[in-house]
Amino acid sequence: MNQNSRSSTPRLMTSIALATALCAGVIPGFVLSAQTNNSPAHTSQSHSAHTTKQKNKLAVLSLYAREITELPIRDNAEAGDLYGDEVLSVLQLLAHRSKVSPLVVSEREDIRAAVFTEVARRILAGDVPMGLHNKRLFKLDRDSLAAGASTESEIQKRLEAVYAEATKAAGEVVLFISDVDSLLNTEALPHGLSSSVLVKALRTNALPCVGAVSTEVYATRIENDDTLRPLFEAVRIGETDTDASDTNADEEESTDEQNFEFAGTKLSPDLEDKLNSDASTDERVKVILQSADLKNDSLRAVLGRSGVIITDRFNHLDTITVEMPLKDVKDLSTTNSPTYVSLDREVRSLGHVETTTGAHMMRSQPNNSVYDGTGIGIAVIDSGLYRYHDAMDKVTYEKDFTGQNTTQDLYGHGTHVTGLLANKNNMDGNYLGVAPKAEIVNLRVLDSNGVGSVSNLLKALSWILEPVTPGQLYGEKNHQKYKIRVVNMSLGTAAIDSYKNDPLCRAVRRLSDAGIVVVVAAGNNGKDASGGKVYGHIHSPGNEPSAITVGASNTFGTDARGDDGVTTFSSRGPTRSFWTDASGIKHYDNLIKPDLVAPGNKLVAAESAYLSLIYDQIPKLMPNRLIADNPELRAVDDSDPTKRMMRLSGTSMATPIVSGAAALLLQANPKLTPNMVKLILTYTAQPMAGYNNFDQGAGQLNIEGAMRLAKLVRKDLTWANTALGTRMLTSTTLPSPFTTIAGHRFTWGQGVIFNHTFSTDTNLISKFQKVYRTGILMSDGILKSKNFLMDIGLLQSYGILMSDGILMSDGILMSDGILMSDSIMVSDGTKLTDGRVFMGTGILMSDGILMSDGFLMSDGILMSDGILMSDNNVQSMNTLIKGDDTTFMK
Repeated sequence: MNQNSRSSTPRLMTSIALATALCAGVIPGFVLSAQTNNSPAHTSQSHSAHTTKQKNKLAVLSLYAREITELPIRDNAEAGDLYGDEVLSVLQLLAHRSKVSPLVVSEREDIRAAVFTEVARRILAGDVPMGLHNKRLFKLDRDSLAAGASTESEIQKRLEAVYAEATKAAGEVVLFISDVDSLLNTEALPHGLSSSVLVKALRTNALPCVGAVSTEVYATRIENDDTLRPLFEAVRIGETDTDASDTNADEEESTDEQNFEFAGTKLSPDLEDKLNSDASTDERVKVILQSADLKNDSLRAVLGRSGVIITDRFNHLDTITVEMPLKDVKDLSTTNSPTYVSLDREVRSLGHVETTTGAHMMRSQPNNSVYDGTGIGIAVIDSGLYRYHDAMDKVTYEKDFTGQNTTQDLYGHGTHVTGLLANKNNMDGNYLGVAPKAEIVNLRVLDSNGVGSVSNLLKALSWILEPVTPGQLYGEKNHQKYKIRVVNMSLGTAAIDSYKNDPLCRAVRRLSDAGIVVVVAAGNNGKDASGGKVYGHIHSPGNEPSAITVGASNTFGTDARGDDGVTTFSSRGPTRSFWTDASGIKHYDNLIKPDLVAPGNKLVAAESAYLSLIYDQIPKLMPNRLIADNPELRAVDDSDPTKRMMRLSGTSMATPIVSGAAALLLQANPKLTPNMVKLILTYTAQPMAGYNNFDQGAGQLNIEGAMRLAKLVRKDLTWANTALGTRMLTSTTLPSPFTTIAGHRFTWGQGVIFNHTFSTDTNLISKFQKVYRTGILMSDGILKSKNFLMDIGLLQSYGILMSDGILMSDGILMSDGILMSDSIMVSDGTKLTDGRVFMGTGILMSDGILMSDGFLMSDGILMSDGILMSDNNVQSMNTLIKGDDTTFMK
């Protein structure tokens, strides 16, 4: 069929009929009604209520289109099963209101109709992005358009009225148009019937519709037409086309797409070194492959080779794990798909709280006794859990990702971490967790030796974002069902790749963009083998800007905080992960990390045990690996194993304390975004004298101050739409920036870490900043010129380099009055801006950090099996067992 054959029909009414042939026949499975006052029995309750409420508003559509009011019968499951990706692409284009309309292209009419059916079924069932919930669905009807019309002009007016009403009601309707080409002639049709109305509606992106055409018609009528082609995104079915729609976007994906772009070369540095140094053609490796287009033809060609095995798929992370010959890895980087490939590295655990953190003081204040984590789900990703320990209260779900088919804690790390987070009051309050009533989700990724892999960790992170019911892509997610608002990761691996490329960092960003607070251990490599202080050893994913990265402080066993300091083992910033450009030049992230510190030296919490079968049939309770090898770690002995407690040290122990604090903030104010939680925790932290921002971030955790501030943040605003500078607190009076714990009064830091610098001012808490939104990195929007903020009205373009070496962001403005520091400070124990200069931020921004004292690591770190340093295992284990040789928690 071509344009000439369509326009040569001699009879007037035949021309009109052809021009209005919008959808010949009824789409299989659709249940239609022209105008209805009754909600059919199979319609979802919410959709029925919405339809009934709005039934009188769309009079024109009700006359000239058929409304789809019931879940279509899937008498052709091919679209939903074989072409689920294409159906998903149609839904995503509709939901995100892109500049083009989805156009289903297939040679088979039954498949085009079946895709329409599946799209309608999912919308009516609510298995769609939030933007498509409660939509009314209409299918244009040629018989109704032509009925009673005496001239083509009358039909023209009816079409204009249909488009006008559908456009005006774009927020509540979706229009289905089959054989859409019949309305898209770019020249006037016979007798003056023009297609300009529909073309205009589509061109302005005002008409929410789904079209369909045959493959032949698309190729001859639309694809090569400069007027029509830009109006559509072709969703092809039954053929390969690299231009076909494949957005692969999650409905909760970041609106700031640049955060997900890869940087530099396509192979991780350690993988590149392995390729260059190992000439073996027989060695096989396991790699993590991230790609914005996993359907890319050249990528599929490599993955389809003999000996290449895809072992795992993480659909919500655009990531797969692949086992393949080393010699074939290089070819992955030569495909024309935006790709990053890295080794599946090893992941390891990093190993009086109620009073010294301020949690007890907070709960003792009026009306605060209820803040115990109730209603907040926390996913603990670790070595498993001894859920029968007397200190454990609410364990709502458990899942193993190691392949060992157990969620028990054979190693002993995960139970201790969970105890610090949520120990219930079973020992007169001596070892009470920060959020004892939080609902724990146990996700096991570390084995009996405390070791796992990046792929196992990705499985757990992906599970959090996945739907509860497989296949229900927009149904209830696991994090929604289990109320997961916080994820605790007291583990890490070598931070080699820039956070822009690191698969763990990118996964953490996905969770953060979904509204989940991710808290990560900084690592235990703050000193070398001889005990010397070193910088630049933050672990992955602690090098991710959206994560709250936690270092460890030492309370010296006292409740008062006047003697507190940073532990010697706590990993210090800046982050030394990097990306390499085409010229071989390394570009270091150099982020200020950790974000803050919390108690992490010689802390007491629950001790795990596990059931083992002796002689394959007699169950026996066994001690965890850490206790079995180091019995001196037992802090509370008891004949009842469910009451035993053990003592461990490390940033792993500090991390759950901050996770518990985040849960308390979210319980007090559920509308807080992850970035706002970070803001509050860092703004109220206590800077400790004698330590710089690389040591302690913004300072030591202060739960009393954080809760006081969180309760003041307004709950009547939707932060995604809140204007810059909007009053953020319920009171015009700012909270007093002081806290007293165990008789020691200290000043809040009153600042926030931003990438390579930090900012200070009361406007950080009194006025809303756009960087607090979900889907934006806290580092975005730093507009700076030599220690003062640029005027709010000046929008600078992305990528302009400032004279002091600080790269400007993408134009997300901060409100006026906020100062950006031009140096890293050594604190005097009061505010972030006080104290003496440690180093300039302009020096920090350079690729090679210039520090005469040699604290920072050299660039040539030897990587072996994904371990950061040769003494990493020994050092981390020594930290976990011994900590700093000082007074400890009783």
